[in-house]
Order: sequence, then structure tokens, then C-alpha cells
Amino acid sequence: MKKRMIVIALLIAGCGNSNRQQLQRLMQDRNTGLVTEKNIGGTVVTCTYLPRCWDHPRTPAVAEEDSELSFKVHIRADKPDMREKSAQQAANYGLEEVFQLVTDGDTLSPVIAQRIANGNMGGVEYLVTWQRPALEEKRTASLIFKDQVFTTTRLVFPLKINSLLQSDSLSCRL
Repeated sequence: MKKRMIVIALLIAGCGNSNRQQLQRLMQDRNTGLVTEKNIGGTVVTCTYLPRCWDHPRTPAVAEEDSELSFKVHIRADKPDMREKSAQQAANYGLEEVFQLVTDGDTLSPVIAQRIANGNMGGVEYLVTWQRPALEEKRTASLIFKDQVFTTTRLVFPLKINSLLQSDSLSCRL
């Protein structure tokens, strides 16, 4: 009986580790669209999808009730004026107006968009969260960042819905 319990425990631990490795490979694969990077005149903007269970691992009941879709947007540059730009009010306030999620023609505003206090002097990070649409029913999706401070560019990050759903599934099984 003890041997069976040990084998079952090892199998469960092995499955969790396998899911973690699969999720890491999925996040590192540039073709999935989970991490997208754009370089505009030396300023690099990275959009990273945060899978469904990123903020509450090992709690499947909470994960099923999760109704949020979150992204991290990181802006970095080696330019000397980056510190000045990041101190502007437009870089910190009214952020809900500069981010949009477009799914099959529907344009959604974020529930919350806030700057992450990370102490990074050469960059800025934002956490942007939307009410989760029914992704299974959608065909196309993209995140739009209307940057008026750092690149003065409208950036479109196309999202691959299958990759989003796959990363959600893997993250909730960790």
C-alpha cells in the first residue's frame, strides 16, 4: 500500500512538473504570440499574456471563477530622456484610455490599467486587466496600446486565441 502511495505521489508531482515545463516552452516560443515585442526607434515594447491562474496557482476552484484577462506591458529604452518621460502624468494616469482589447470587432476597455512600481529606471511596466470575453467563441483578438508618451505610436499586438487558451489550461494545472 505504501509503495502505491509513493508511486501515485511521484506521478502527480511529475505531471505538475511536466505542465510547468510545457507552459515555459509555450511562453518562450515566439510563434505563440504570448510574448510579443516591438522595437520603435530604440524603444522596446513587450506585451506578455498572463495566463488565467498566474495570480493564484494551485487553487482550481478560484481559477474557474476567474473572470479576468491580464497582460503585462513593459517599455524599456536606453535613452536619457526615458526617466523624464516616465515621470509625466500621462505615463501614470488615465491609462484605461490608452489600452484596448479588440475581439471580432468588439472593442473593450480595461477594468484596470496601472503602472507597476518596479524600481526600474530604464523602463516602465503596466498591468492591464479586462473582463474576460468568451475566447472560445472568438476568432481574432488584439491588444492595442495608443502610446502618446514613449513612442507616440499606436501599437497593435495580435493575439492567438488558441495559444491563450492552451496557456490558461496549463497554468491552471500547475
